[in-house]
Amino acid sequence: MSAEWKAGICGCCINASTCMDHIFCTPCMVSRHWMAVDDQRDTCSAPICCAAYCFGPFILLLTRRKIVEKYNIDEGCIGSLCKCFCCGGLLMCQHHYELTAQGTWPGGQLCEKQPPM
Repeated sequence: MSAEWKAGICGCCINASTCMDHIFCTPCMVSRHWMAVDDQRDTCSAPICCAAYCFGPFILLLTRRKIVEKYNIDEGCIGSLCKCFCCGGLLMCQHHYELTAQGTWPGGQLCEKQPPM
């Protein structure tokens, strides 16, 4: 049985501090999402951060596909591809919210240092 995303693409307004982290620390937040999918909460990986800096949309796509597969979310590869290249910033907030809702808080870089209650 397929699941849906816990928040829509425009769910970035759910938490302002998370949104700020994604705006100012994009590569590190992509790294935190990647690590959270592998059940490593509140962890940033320097190699993944560097890869996200150099190959942003591609690493974002790989991260999104990992989330889709892990939580059995109903979204095809083409849909993920189009979204990652057209609205990557919004998707990062969606990833963060999904991982947090699934019990694997990715952590924050600047603004959000404690998991939401």
